[in-house]
Amino acid sequence: MTDKEGVIISISPKWCDMIFTFKEKNLEIRKTFPKALELPFTAYVYCTADRGKVVEVIHKGDGLYNGYVHESDTPIFIKIPDAPAHMFGKTQKVIGRITVDRIVKVSRKSGKALIDGREHTAEDGLYTCLTVREFEKYLGDKDFLYGWHIAEVEQFREPRELSEFGLKRPPQSWQYLAAHSLKGASQ
Repeated sequence: MTDKEGVIISISPKWCDMIFTFKEKNLEIRKTFPKALELPFTAYVYCTADRGKVVEVIHKGDGLYNGYVHESDTPIFIKIPDAPAHMFGKTQKVIGRITVDRIVKVSRKSGKALIDGREHTAEDGLYTCLTVREFEKYLGDKDFLYGWHIAEVEQFREPRELSEFGLKRPPQSWQYLAAHSLKGASQ
């Protein structure tokens, strides 16, 4: 028996929306997976901050909408939220939990996606929702990544604070949660 009862995983608002709202994404891609847990395991989902999308950069000498000219050497970055509307008010919180029932190896060879060494097809029913470019950027110089298969999802009615899980800051990717840290969080 281990004191590790699950994990908490950081996922961007775009992917949280695909998992919890549309239920289209059922394969979360990571560089590692929790080897100390038996399958299936529970992963609490922390929805990361919305980084926004830069839509315009104003440089020194550019005219502004109000007739003024930007005179500083420091550019102004105009950003709009990038998070889907369904995720407003839910970022930087634990929004739910997923049940991971299997781990698969995901790679590319000769331009084709491979899952556990076999060519991936739509009939597999495994959807990362990543573009080829996004996948290859994340893959980098590695031979493969791990796909956490999402068997079940549960979105909380009210998003929860990290402190309810005994955490002060979110994990970079994912981290184990000890049993004692889940006592108040699992209701």
